[in-house]
Amino acid sequence: MLIRHYSKSSPRSSGFTRQLNMTVIHERYRIIRELSPTLYGWVFACEDMQQRMGPAPPAANISAVAIKQVSLERMTNFMRDHPCDGHTPDNPVVERELGDLLRSIGGHPNLIQYQDSFVEQQTMYLVMEHCAGGDMYDYLRQRTLSCTNALSVLSQVAAGLAFLHDHGIAHRDVSLENIMLHHGRCKLGDFGLATRAPCVGGRHVGKKYYMAPEIVAGSMYDPKTADVWSLGIVLFIMLTGSPLVSLACTSVKSFRALKQAGVSRVLDAWGLTATMSTNAVDLLSGMLETDPRKRLTINQVLNHHALKDLLC
Repeated sequence: MLIRHYSKSSPRSSGFTRQLNMTVIHERYRIIRELSPTLYGWVFACEDMQQRMGPAPPAANISAVAIKQVSLERMTNFMRDHPCDGHTPDNPVVERELGDLLRSIGGHPNLIQYQDSFVEQQTMYLVMEHCAGGDMYDYLRQRTLSCTNALSVLSQVAAGLAFLHDHGIAHRDVSLENIMLHHGRCKLGDFGLATRAPCVGGRHVGKKYYMAPEIVAGSMYDPKTADVWSLGIVLFIMLTGSPLVSLACTSVKSFRALKQAGVSRVLDAWGLTATMSTNAVDLLSGMLETDPRKRLTINQVLNHHALKDLLC
């Protein structure tokens, strides 16, 4: 179902991209085009010239990578000026550390592969694989997914997330915008909010549509359990075209209704239950359990009948 009632958030441009446009970074990466702005810079599609043999190849044969450019000055100033605004900002230093860790343990086919990182002239660069298919949010703006295909996407992202959880890492920003498409495969990326802490709290983290109730409440929480809620919201949007609630907070009427009646009743009220199997509804209910103690773990998600059968 096409996405409705949900706008993609776009960080403002940092204002220092043009000086790098179509130039070479680190004597190796030639910028092809800008992909998207970030909080501290831009992401570029680049050609890895070390992989080139002979003259410049046709565009279709270019060995492309994505490079996230981070102004260290801008990052430092932002974190200094927003120390206690209640929301945890993206941290590229954490992303760099996690990218190095993932590379050292072999990575996972459903996680973005980080290839290199370096600092030049107060700018940090993170080099990762380029996913030419874009992100799942933009994909769903143009087309609908069948229930079976939505569950297939979920199973792939859940496999990558389970790999992170098995290595003691919570993502904390699972969303359609952070699921990339590459040659028919889904990959979870953007680890700037990831943590290895078993219990965190006190500040909001992630995008508001995807925040688990315990994060919104400001209480201490298990970030891995919160990841499962966010992934459940991803599935809900893929199946319905709309976020479940604007914010998982008791001051929001739709969330109070969810807490009292459960996901199945919400789907009934929206007239959507008939379009999904009992297993699919049961999976959604388990992932979007408002009590984190009763919520499914990521391994329970992977072993759920809805994903084992991949039938709706």
